[in-house]
Amino acid sequence: EACDYFVFKAAYYMTKPSVLQRHLSDTLKLNDDKSEAFVNAWISSAKGIVEHLRQRSLFPAQLEDVRWSLNLQTASDSQTKQVIPKAVFQFGLKTNEKSRENVTVGFTHEELYEFYKHLETIQSQLDGLH
Repeated sequence: EACDYFVFKAAYYMTKPSVLQRHLSDTLKLNDDKSEAFVNAWISSAKGIVEHLRQRSLFPAQLEDVRWSLNLQTASDSQTKQVIPKAVFQFGLKTNEKSRENVTVGFTHEELYEFYKHLETIQSQLDGLH
């Protein structure tokens, strides 16, 4: 995941190898062998990576709307009855100009928190691109 992030960021900024080397060594504190290997891979593959990214559709589906609800699911065994809250999201996706798809996802409290942490990581990476 981290390597993908650096490759996309390097491609986005069309980073020169010397700048990439300095960033990897100084900012990320990679040792010289690792940063040199990464830079050599970038030198040999940058043109192909950038071309591939240009041809690839960045947004095969776009989020058009979000709906959510809180449901209470009951579970019971022979001795106790338990109510389990679930957050249910319906994501409305626009897949092309005429096609629309709804994706429904349910989360327990723990699952929703894990999803939130992933969104925070994504937001942090997006903020880093600006």
